Amino acid sequence: MGIIQAYVFSMLALVFISQATVSHHGGEEHGEGHH
Repeated sequence: MGIIQAYVFSMLALVFISQATVSHHGGEEHGEGHH
């Protein structure tokens, strides 16, 4: 159970940091299907 919690936490943290960085950088490079 701890592994799943750590995985979810790390994923959330990664997404949060990524979003924060993009927002701080401007966030005008959305693009279509960048993933």
